[in-house]
Amino acid sequence: MPWIEKMQAVEFISNFVKGYQIINAEGVEYAFVIIENGSMFCRIGIYKIDQQNKIGKIGYWVGENFQRRGITTLSCKALVDFCFKILKLNRIEIKYAVDNIKSQAIPLRLNFKTSRVSSQSIS
Repeated sequence: MPWIEKMQAVEFISNFVKGYQIINAEGVEYAFVIIENGSMFCRIGIYKIDQQNKIGKIGYWVGENFQRRGITTLSCKALVDFCFKILKLNRIEIKYAVDNIKSQAIPLRLNFKTSRVSSQSIS
């Protein structure tokens, strides 16, 4: 993901947060970050929300030094609850790179159903 390198610059992060405050307020997408000791290490959100069909897609990334702590799984679980309870979505999808075993494990832990393409969904 080439945009991750840009996430190191304070100006980029500041503009990212400002932009997503507007998008979140409009209800188009919802993006969140997790910060520890002043450093952002996780980004998670629900994107491409299809209001007509009540479907959304979860995306996430976690800094390498913060992986294997269960944070992404807990964040995804909270986001799934938000999507079903608050946004009233009927289906949530998580797409991941075929060779990203760590990322594949998250939807499996959360009881997502596997489809024939490289994604999983829960409804």
